[in-house]
Amino acid sequence: MQPQARIYLEQLAKMADLTAQEMSAAMRVDLREEWLFEPMIQDHLGVEAQKLLLLLGQLTELAFDDNKGLKDFFGKQLEPHVHLGSEYKKRSRYLASTLCKGAMAIYDLIYATELDKKARQAKPVSTKLFLIDPELLIDLNPQQAADFLAIFQQHFSSTTPEDDLETLEALFITQVLPVFEQHAGQSMPAPGAELNINELPAWLQKLLLILLLWPLEATDQPLYSAKIATLAEFFGRLTKDLEKTFFSRVLSYKQATQEALDALRQLDGSHYKSRDNRTHYMRKALSVVEFATDYVPTLSVAKRSFSQFRKHATQLASQQQTQGLEKTFGLHHLIPVPSNQPLLNICIDGFLSEASKEQFCDWQSGFEQLPTLTGGLAGFAWPARNLVAANLSFWYEAVDNAATYGQRLAHDIKFMHATNPQLRLRLLGHSLGSRVIYHALIELIGSGCKVEEVYLLGGAVSRKDRQGWGGALQSVTRRVVNCYSHNDQVLQKLYRTAQLGDEPIGLGELEFFDTKGSQQAEVVNINASSIITGHNDYKPKLQAVIEQV
Repeated sequence: MQPQARIYLEQLAKMADLTAQEMSAAMRVDLREEWLFEPMIQDHLGVEAQKLLLLLGQLTELAFDDNKGLKDFFGKQLEPHVHLGSEYKKRSRYLASTLCKGAMAIYDLIYATELDKKARQAKPVSTKLFLIDPELLIDLNPQQAADFLAIFQQHFSSTTPEDDLETLEALFITQVLPVFEQHAGQSMPAPGAELNINELPAWLQKLLLILLLWPLEATDQPLYSAKIATLAEFFGRLTKDLEKTFFSRVLSYKQATQEALDALRQLDGSHYKSRDNRTHYMRKALSVVEFATDYVPTLSVAKRSFSQFRKHATQLASQQQTQGLEKTFGLHHLIPVPSNQPLLNICIDGFLSEASKEQFCDWQSGFEQLPTLTGGLAGFAWPARNLVAANLSFWYEAVDNAATYGQRLAHDIKFMHATNPQLRLRLLGHSLGSRVIYHALIELIGSGCKVEEVYLLGGAVSRKDRQGWGGALQSVTRRVVNCYSHNDQVLQKLYRTAQLGDEPIGLGELEFFDTKGSQQAEVVNINASSIITGHNDYKPKLQAVIEQV
């Protein structure tokens, strides 16, 4: 490993608030032992160290972009074992790419005099990433390296990294200086000698100028900076392109570095979100089918039959809709929270439950028969679609709505936590209602708000999303109970077909990544196949299901 590469990694770890042990563990992952990745990551790396490992892996891919084996290795062997969602991995890849582009732009600027365009293009990205060209560094005599350090200390002493290790200046300067310290060895400037910037090679002069520009902010005017004004006569022609070229590239690279560091330090729900491309593509396909049914004779007959079915459903539902309240989505309080028992149970219905005021009666009936479920009761209504408003893509609309209203439920939970910190919350979800809960838990990550307990009944949400569930469990203090049944034909046929073979938690045990250092709830998987014979059995048999827990 190049000296500046090692220094860069060490400083990046410090900036990300990682301990030496975490950094060491992240770098000990043996790339030859693919089968060890999962236990190594799970046993030794917390979320922060995993984010650093992911970023370093993506930077390595970019640095050796001509190595297909390495790219396949990181993409297919390493990334899948990192306990983070696809959205964060995509974001991290963008940050790695931006860092590389910023470093390459500065590299081209530094070595424009010594290397022509063709020579610079031939340099590997791994060389450009750390800014200092090893070949030119070798040609530098130790005395020039010592003079460079002396000039830096004379003019930039107030920005030495010892002053503040939590700044971008520290990361950048400590990436550069030790390389020259090592190269200079025991060499020292001649006593009383006048140190002249113009006697240094052109690339070193530019590097000094970039070091000087680095601490400045976007609102600053570099030409009016005291230190640059002092050295303007030495830099000569370089000051002509100061703002247009040097400063703009430094700002771009600095912004990319800051965004990468922010991503390493922060933790929220976006780290565990995954885009379900299967749903996205299926919904597009169904839109084409919906359009085609108007023009293809055979399909138009099927569409008319579906329209007649929907018409009958409308007639059957009309009386219920007439008697019901106007649709309002959000929390509906059903049973008040006892003053001596500050616990609120929130129930969420699933697919095709978008209905009238009678919507939560089955929950309330089951709740009143269960002495183990104490506290108040509320229902959370969301646009889960119904047969009256159905069309060929109504399932995917409900899936999208579950994500949107999961975030709304999380906001309601945050509000309740802020207004009544003593209130404990228990969430109960059936079918797609479990999906609403999943997205709410993801949204709560890093907010400081948690629910006490969660019951998932015949859940229509993936059980194989180990990254997502590993994050969701951090938003629950006690436990997550997953009740499933192998007799659920709705999930076996509708869910698996609509989600292109995905496995829901309502058909098997919930799987998750157990991330080192994160506080995750206990997971209790209950096989209720002996009790539940169909998808709609859960609420009528709620008492029998709860008794199994």
